[in-house]
Amino acid sequence: MKERLEWIDWLKGIALILVIIGHTFRESMYDESMIYAYIKSFIYVFHMPLFIAISGFLFQMKLNSYMDTNTLDFLKSKWKSYIKPLISYAIIIYASFSMVAVIPGFSNIIGGGTSLSEYFFLTIEGGNPYAVHLWYLLTIFLIVLTCNILLKIICKTHCNQIVILFILTFLLWNIRIVFGEDFCMTVKSYLKYTIFFVYGMILNKKKINISTKIYSLVSVISWLYIIIYSADGIKTTVFFYRYLKNIFVLASCLVIITNFFHFARQSDTLHSKFVKYLGKNSMIFYLFHQPFCAMLGIVLFDKVGLPGYVVCIVCFMGSIILPELVIVISKKIEIVRIALMALFNIKV
Repeated sequence: MKERLEWIDWLKGIALILVIIGHTFRESMYDESMIYAYIKSFIYVFHMPLFIAISGFLFQMKLNSYMDTNTLDFLKSKWKSYIKPLISYAIIIYASFSMVAVIPGFSNIIGGGTSLSEYFFLTIEGGNPYAVHLWYLLTIFLIVLTCNILLKIICKTHCNQIVILFILTFLLWNIRIVFGEDFCMTVKSYLKYTIFFVYGMILNKKKINISTKIYSLVSVISWLYIIIYSADGIKTTVFFYRYLKNIFVLASCLVIITNFFHFARQSDTLHSKFVKYLGKNSMIFYLFHQPFCAMLGIVLFDKVGLPGYVVCIVCFMGSIILPELVIVISKKIEIVRIALMALFNIKV
């Protein structure tokens, strides 16, 4: 059994923090200050690519075991890891919102009127009206399954597996850019993010020399490009230039992901226990922080009228406290611990 990499836990914690920060912003805050829109846009460029690259890195660590496992058993394993918690959480959230919606005054806050069948299809499409963050679980399931199947096919050709896989996922990324405007979110995300998963695998296999002046220059350019791009400072309606813009975003994200991985590996002394704790329990914090983070934002900003920055801070703290309460309770009450494992495949 391989030793747990604590720097990966720290990096997962950083990615999770970025995800939660992104979820604290509301569009209604943009009227107060466009800085909220910019920060959210900036974070959204690379936070999920980083999150998914980490999954690819971890996948590569267990690749030999996965290659020895037949596809059906692998499918069952990943179904338990990703789809079972998605279904369980989606049902619980739907039931909770349906009950709360009958309370006078609450239906205007949470919205309502979504039938069970519509809710089901929206969840599959990646647009769950109450817990949109569940798109990630279905997307990563499809990505992992695709890579497992493709690698088993490619290994029979005696070609360089990781290079062929990267080329294939780059083709998927191109399908998203060229044809994917009308695709549902699940398909868009699958086409867009699979390449970052494979890049995470590459970062596990190959150590990239980042000590060169050229790499340092490329890193600075990549960060500057994303800063300008996030401010919507690169506008064009010509397809060729839009394609180039997205190519530069992709390349910049790959460089930024490499920066994060290198910093995490080389900076053990800066790794806080809190961030590593978040990383070790990333599934429960990711799953349980929504939709309560968003609902708290609606109440505090739209209804109470608190300043945006105060709302963001409170929502962030709430997004940490609520999942932590679930962990604490599960350690004290056996039935809660059993339920977490049975419903979400989460062991605490």
